[in-house]
Amino acid sequence: MHIIIDLGANDGCSIKKFQSILQQKNITDYTIYSFEPHPYFYRHLQQYESDRVTIIPKLAFTENGVHKLYFSTVGNDGSSIYSDKTTNGVSESHYVECEAIDLAEFIQSLPSYHTLWLKMDVEGAEYDLIPHLFHNGLLPKVNTLFIEWHHEKISSITKEQHLETIDMVKHIDTQIWDALDFRELTDQHYRDTFIYGDGGT
Repeated sequence: MHIIIDLGANDGCSIKKFQSILQQKNITDYTIYSFEPHPYFYRHLQQYESDRVTIIPKLAFTENGVHKLYFSTVGNDGSSIYSDKTTNGVSESHYVECEAIDLAEFIQSLPSYHTLWLKMDVEGAEYDLIPHLFHNGLLPKVNTLFIEWHHEKISSITKEQHLETIDMVKHIDTQIWDALDFRELTDQHYRDTFIYGDGGT
């Protein structure tokens, strides 16, 4: 079994990109767990749910509970658990409260697998999640880490913290992540339906 944990599913672009990669590699025995806490995306993501894809409308974090997600006010990406994110119009006054689950506990609960891919496009939360997995001894279980780093966009994340986090994953096959070519929903649709509308998709 090939398992992919997709953190930051957005509008399903990462699901489509992974399915394209899997098809190219002729991998048919797989399961994708896609996490996306932003309420704007949930109804759109349901179309991708199948016996191979599970949509989890929750925030992957370091503990179970409720956590604030400071949402973008200009486009349909870039929302963050960090209110001091300097891009995408994120601010302390614009947030939704999301159910959070402990990523370490989730990984420990997975069924038997032979390959684990972990993708993080989580707008700064990588600096919480990677140390959390490191201290729980779970990073050796990850075969490939697909990631977009965001330290330059978060005021409170120091260069030293960034380098320390990179050092924790230096023994993992790490690839820079970008799925923009697979996106479907537009920034205008996001503004019309979520910012100025009822949040529907």
